[in-house]
Amino acid sequence: MSDAPRPPRPVGGPSDIPATMPIERLRTPGSAQPAGAPGAPTASEPLGDGSTASSGDPAAPTSGAPGAADAPLPPRRRRTPGVLALVLVVVAVLAEAAALTLATADADLAGYVLAVVAIGASVAALVVGLVAAILGRGRGLGAVAAVLAVIANPLVQLIVLTAVGSRS
Repeated sequence: MSDAPRPPRPVGGPSDIPATMPIERLRTPGSAQPAGAPGAPTASEPLGDGSTASSGDPAAPTSGAPGAADAPLPPRRRRTPGVLALVLVVVAVLAEAAALTLATADADLAGYVLAVVAIGASVAALVVGLVAAILGRGRGLGAVAAVLAVIANPLVQLIVLTAVGSRS
């Protein structure tokens, strides 16, 4: 080995981050959690790049790092449409099961009404699921709900079962 001194390492590279530093401390000022959130660094806590986080208070000192944005993060997109679509699918399946049960027990009118409710709920679930998938508000839940809504629709089931039965 030579006794020559090592050249200085560039500052700010990944090699400057200690291996024992928690993940929460590695956030940059632009990706910091909103002030007051659990686990969010306070104004005096250092971040992974050596700067301090802003508390959102205009009088508080900022990091001064180039590109450090103290603007608040946009609110997290809610998954309400995707969840609503799944709830509508469950309603459609339950209404269809009840309609079949009532229709076989000679309660034709109640079975008919519940079948119409099942059709309406499955169509609504399909529409809300597609909206959720397209807008990215519960995209996965919306896509799953849209597929299940098509499968759970009594009219689709009637068409498929009729087609399968006529081939036999």
